Amino acid sequence: MKLNQVVPNTFHQEHLRVNKLLDDCLYGLFPNQEYINANLKNLTPVQKNVNYYKKNFLPFHTRDTFWLANYLEQVFNQTQALKKFSSQRAHVGVTLSYIKKYVEESPKFDAVRSYYEQNLVRAYINMTLDYQADDFFSKGIIKTDERNALNYDQLFRDRVVNAMTFLGVERGSTEIGLETNADLWRDKVKRQTFFNNYSMDNMNAVVSPDGILAKNAPNRWKKLTSTGSKFYQRWSDLNDYQYYQQHHAVIDKLGTVTPNMLITTEKANKLELDTDAIAFEFECLLYKAAETVANVVNESKAIERDIQLGLI
Repeated sequence: MKLNQVVPNTFHQEHLRVNKLLDDCLYGLFPNQEYINANLKNLTPVQKNVNYYKKNFLPFHTRDTFWLANYLEQVFNQTQALKKFSSQRAHVGVTLSYIKKYVEESPKFDAVRSYYEQNLVRAYINMTLDYQADDFFSKGIIKTDERNALNYDQLFRDRVVNAMTFLGVERGSTEIGLETNADLWRDKVKRQTFFNNYSMDNMNAVVSPDGILAKNAPNRWKKLTSTGSKFYQRWSDLNDYQYYQQHHAVIDKLGTVTPNMLITTEKANKLELDTDAIAFEFECLLYKAAETVANVVNESKAIERDIQLGLI
């Protein structure tokens, strides 16, 4: 029986029953994180224009009401056919126009869709962290260049937003996905950004506990690494505050604000001055450390050359 054939005084009851049947299809309609992770890796830009109602093309259509209604109708009819086959119950028919209205107005549908979109964001965050791999939105070489940039933290977040916009995901869902999954990327991206700004060639020989500096000038190494840790903490706290100034709306909405984000303007200004001061100290120590490493390397090469020449 079609929904539009229902007797008027039973319409509300039938309306709720059909909506419940449509609700029951949603968790089959929107796949889980494991499927999303695998599917997103195999997605290509040309598939955006493929007009098949299949879940592997769903990432391109999360806000396409017409496509979603046809996709849901297909899943709904398959579900009803299976129920009829297994229990001999009468098949419930629903018009496409009714399903379209459900997609547009159902809070349940919108909630499950939003959750799916945030899982798309989670998957793409991990794909962006895997910076050497190509994906549906970018070549690995471009992601690698961004990872080495001085403003990597900004480029990383922009990349996720732009990739989701390419798919068709609303910015609001992307913003929520970025913040609810902040544990996946914020600290890693901050540390890499700091490294991009305050490092030099042969950095491992300078800072590694097994490096040349630690072995040959342990006191200088301890001073450098101790100052570096203090510097990073201040820089990170200031970065958190500045990040909150840009994205406070979604952070406040989710309640994911941290103490560093809520410091006063006066404290932020003082923190910025302290950070600049320790940055200067760290860079001086880093320069001296690099000098020490270079001297050790040159002395080692000189000794090796003299041995080869038979001078010692």
